[in-house]
Amino acid sequence: MNDEPLVCWHCGSSIAELPFPLAREAECRSCRAQLHVCRLCQHYAAQRGGCLEARVEPPADATRANFCDLFTPKAGAFQGAAAATAKARSALEALFGGGGEAADPPEAADATRSALEALFKR
Repeated sequence: MNDEPLVCWHCGSSIAELPFPLAREAECRSCRAQLHVCRLCQHYAAQRGGCLEARVEPPADATRANFCDLFTPKAGAFQGAAAATAKARSALEALFGGGGEAADPPEAADATRSALEALFKR
């Protein structure tokens, strides 16, 4: 069993205090996002186009509550901005053969920032 706590797919707040199984109308107490949604289900994979279960007709919106009988909440459904950025960057590097190196060395970035600040007299 996964030791990672269950958190809201939308904001990352803990949902451990909610009664399980989650009711269709369950909401996150922090952000009020609906919780009985595809994005919080172990069968959901956005990169594969939605539900991994062939016998399920996926709803039009994976972030809205649904009536799916196979819904099983999964830990790790929250993808913060940093995680999403890292995942997108690695996908682009794999696609275009990037070596994971930054486009500009830090010194060039500092020089560019200084030039911009001088331009706008900051």
